[in-house]
Amino acid sequence: MSVGSLAAESARLVMPFTIVSDSVSAEVPGGFTMVKGFVHSNDTSVVREGIASNYGMTHKTSVDEGSFKLLIPDTDSIVFFYSLNYGKIVISPYNFINGHEVTIYFSVFNTDYIYPSMDKPVIYCYSEEPITASIDLAIKES
Repeated sequence: MSVGSLAAESARLVMPFTIVSDSVSAEVPGGFTMVKGFVHSNDTSVVREGIASNYGMTHKTSVDEGSFKLLIPDTDSIVFFYSLNYGKIVISPYNFINGHEVTIYFSVFNTDYIYPSMDKPVIYCYSEEPITASIDLAIKES
């Protein structure tokens, strides 16, 4: 098994999120739910991308901790994390309850770490007409 496939297999074995708690909070105004938590990544970096709900509320995680806090209507049923480098994790449907505080931990994986990008040079071949072609490369070893 290659290192890349081992990393991908490890990513599949970890749950992408954990609901840590869901309890009544006197600090949450009526008609709303406070969603808070932390985003943890496989490469130990602080994830600064956003958490959002289907109501359209978004919050960037804090710069120093990777934590977030989002006040959403209790009629909402979706909260998700999205990042270009870390992908998307959707929690849906979830029954957000009036006056509750829900704590969620997201576990995300940097796709650059799992699937490293290839370096240049890249050869692009274009034709205005359909053609049959072949390209032979003689790579000089260093």
